[in-house]
Amino acid sequence: MIIVLILGILLLAFFSYKVGALTLGGAITAVLVATIVLYGLSLFGLLLLAAFFLSSTLIGRLTKAHYSQEENSLVEKGSKREASQVLANGGWAAASAFLYGVSGQELWYWCYIATLAAATSDTWASEIGRMSKRKPIHVFSLRELFPGQSGGITYIGTIGAFAGSMFIVSIAWLLQFTLEVPNLSISIILVLILVGFLGNWVDTILGAWIQASYYCKKCGKETEKRIHCRERPILIKGYSFVNNDIVNHSCTLSAIGFVWLFRLFY
Repeated sequence: MIIVLILGILLLAFFSYKVGALTLGGAITAVLVATIVLYGLSLFGLLLLAAFFLSSTLIGRLTKAHYSQEENSLVEKGSKREASQVLANGGWAAASAFLYGVSGQELWYWCYIATLAAATSDTWASEIGRMSKRKPIHVFSLRELFPGQSGGITYIGTIGAFAGSMFIVSIAWLLQFTLEVPNLSISIILVLILVGFLGNWVDTILGAWIQASYYCKKCGKETEKRIHCRERPILIKGYSFVNNDIVNHSCTLSAIGFVWLFRLFY
């Protein structure tokens, strides 16, 4: 059974690389993440991880027509997931799965679901938000931003964020009836959905507040890229070491923090 699952991991990673969903480094990192998840949570962990990756990739493909040349030029992250992006979205999930496998503590099982709920919520918010007929607005200043720019929100993206969290938690709830994993009570299900949604808001707030943003003197545009128009732009917001990957790490890590906080009062 283990050999079959490992072969499945390798085939999915290879396919994702061939269709352009992952870079080579991203595919290798995805295999490592999935192998750790397999150790900690077996088939349940892999299926939930696949639900996040496949749903996010599919939505990304469906909304690809809404990408603009301006966005591709100004936003840091690209359409292919690199190794750093895989770790930012799945690294803390893998850590939670590993700790559950070592300790058997149900808390880490909840954290695993919560981190993937947060990652899915964030990804769906960004992808679905691109379909908005109105430009996103800055979460603090309410000024208009270009689609995909960090710190921006839309009505449809916010709905997508909640749907993404609900999707992952619902899959986890359904899997518990066929696989040997701890049961999720109604209260835990509701908390995990909320935690995933809150993780997206952590991403949005930090993206608006401390993520690095630059001004390109050559073209006169704001960008998240450290090199633009073949020159180094001027830092105008945030900290240079805080990029999109750091913000995504904060999103998924915050889900663990919220679960622990809930545990203190549960």
